[in-house]
Amino acid sequence: MKKNSIASKFEKSWTVLLVDGKGRVRRIRNFRQKLWAIAGLSAGALIVAAVMGVLYGGMVQKQIALSEEADALREEITALQQQNELLKVRAVRVEAQAGKTAPSAASTPPPAKPSIAVPAAGESGDATTSSPAPPVTAAPSPVAEVPVTATPEKKPEQKPEPRVDVEGLKVAYQTDTETIEAQFVIKNTGQGSAGGRAVVVLHTEEGPSALRFSLPSVPLRDGRPVGNRGRRFSISRFMTLKLQRKFAEPGMRFTSAEVYAYSLEGQALLEKTFEVALDIPEKKAPATTAPNPEPPEDSDTTVAPLGLSLPEPKPEPEETKGTLP
Repeated sequence: MKKNSIASKFEKSWTVLLVDGKGRVRRIRNFRQKLWAIAGLSAGALIVAAVMGVLYGGMVQKQIALSEEADALREEITALQQQNELLKVRAVRVEAQAGKTAPSAASTPPPAKPSIAVPAAGESGDATTSSPAPPVTAAPSPVAEVPVTATPEKKPEQKPEPRVDVEGLKVAYQTDTETIEAQFVIKNTGQGSAGGRAVVVLHTEEGPSALRFSLPSVPLRDGRPVGNRGRRFSISRFMTLKLQRKFAEPGMRFTSAEVYAYSLEGQALLEKTFEVALDIPEKKAPATTAPNPEPPEDSDTTVAPLGLSLPEPKPEPEETKGTLP
């Protein structure tokens, strides 16, 4: 009785023991729970995979059905195009036949009317009786010729060419930044909006070593800028453009300026010349510090220590001036 009562107090459980190569025993705790968890995850993954397979199969079937419908529609479109071409050919043939038959019917003269002979009084036969006149047939009405006029081909609409103009060019030199600034107003004088690139070229006095300077920096060919570079602009009426570039050659003098405008495709829109007078000043030498002047003899040369200020001397009363103690 005691043995049975002692054995019934303990609960039965599974225990998995693993033995490694060195003879040590490894115990896996809660093996049953882990096994059930792995099985549940596997079953859930299988269910999800099955659902995804069913959905994928349905999508594939829908795609196949749509492709078949698209093929059928393409075949119907080709059949309709063929019928349309046949109808066009028949219409051209009918118009050609109508044009041929109309002038032939108009050129045939109408049949002449038969003349009725009336016997004279002296001739044999009854003058009062006349031979019966043959029936008069009406001439067929001429077929009216319908003139076929060819429909004029529609020419593609040409876009109006942009036109621009420039006014109020101002050129200045900024000594602090050593830059040349050019400012002007560009106006749209054509129809629609205008866009392109603008360049200002400054010229020195004509001579063997004439200098040409462009704003902004673009390559020049024979003194003219390349049309595919410059300051971009896009206007409907007008706008103010400001160009600048660094220049540090003192003593130069620019006497004229040319403003160029090109379209975005590189087509020349404007070339206008302005007279300017821009002198690049010489650089000023740094100012030398003058020596400190000597203080006068009567001045107080006492200097207060750093951070302190000396009290101002009090004026003496007038009564004490000139009296001896």
